[in-house]
Amino acid sequence: MLNMMKLYYRYIFSKKIILVFILINIIFIVSQIYSSGLMDGFTYMDMYRFDFQEMFYSDFVLMVKIVSVTFNVFMVTLIFKDSCVNMSKYIVDKPIKKLVLIWAKLLIVFEITFTVVFLLFEYFGIIHVFLTPYSYSLSEFVNLFLAVLLMNISYVLISFFLMSLIASMLTIVLPILLFWYMELNVSITLIEEKSLAYIFYQYIPNISLNQGEYLLSNHFLNYLFFDIVLISLIVFLNIKKEIL
Repeated sequence: MLNMMKLYYRYIFSKKIILVFILINIIFIVSQIYSSGLMDGFTYMDMYRFDFQEMFYSDFVLMVKIVSVTFNVFMVTLIFKDSCVNMSKYIVDKPIKKLVLIWAKLLIVFEITFTVVFLLFEYFGIIHVFLTPYSYSLSEFVNLFLAVLLMNISYVLISFFLMSLIASMLTIVLPILLFWYMELNVSITLIEEKSLAYIFYQYIPNISLNQGEYLLSNHFLNYLFFDIVLISLIVFLNIKKEIL
């Protein structure tokens, strides 16, 4: 399995993809430095600490959700590009290898997802500690990281499922549209009133501000159950396919 994963990493991370990833990281870091209020001076930041701190944190939550979900969903499509599909023809010569290959792809997606989310949070942490006078609860920060990670895992699994089902690069649009639909309907009132968004919020993670804290819209076990169902469907669909 490790050898398969190494091969896929070579095919996925071309020079262009690495360059795009570096560029996204730079843009994210610059946006967070600007959002921190550092340009106004440390004294001014300290004088209006509460206002700047709240704005800095809310901007980070929004940016980390948009950047991580968009990039990770895009990375799923690369698993299914023609070069990877052609490579699988030569790797899979036994039924058991097909199952191993499916799990290798899933593990690659999970590794990339974790790495992207971890890096974005690390950038925020470094900027927060060394460039701002703000203070945040460590437990709240860790909980937010886990929530964002869980949200990303669900979206990459949705993308993986759609790619397994339809096998078209255009499927990247569907999870992105779903993400923005849920972001625009993130109001707690809408969820409680059992609107159309209610069904999505039951099983697809989303983070919203509730009583001064960023929380998942539902219990994490609901999301875990949904992810397990998606993984089962992904494995089933790909085993039935002749070419992965």
